[in-house]
Amino acid sequence: MGMTGRQLLKMLRQEGCAYVLLATVVSVPLSLIGALQVIRPICKQIWFLNFKLEVWPMLVMPVLLLLFGLAIPYIAYRLISRQSVTERLKVGE
Repeated sequence: MGMTGRQLLKMLRQEGCAYVLLATVVSVPLSLIGALQVIRPICKQIWFLNFKLEVWPMLVMPVLLLLFGLAIPYIAYRLISRQSVTERLKVGE
């Protein structure tokens, strides 16, 4: 309450970007550590497995997540803003 539609949409986009940033900062190092410390030793022990670390998915996924983090709040806001504020408050009760 008390926000204009533009302010609300900006806040939702910033939250989406923050989630993407947090997910990227946490998942990329954990993926690298997991691949190098867990998967590589397992591949060395099993003769028919070959370990190759692919980095490009870790570079592409944050971009896709950023697109989703910007698009989903926009779509959700457009769908929700069709109702009046009083109708939305009645549903919350």
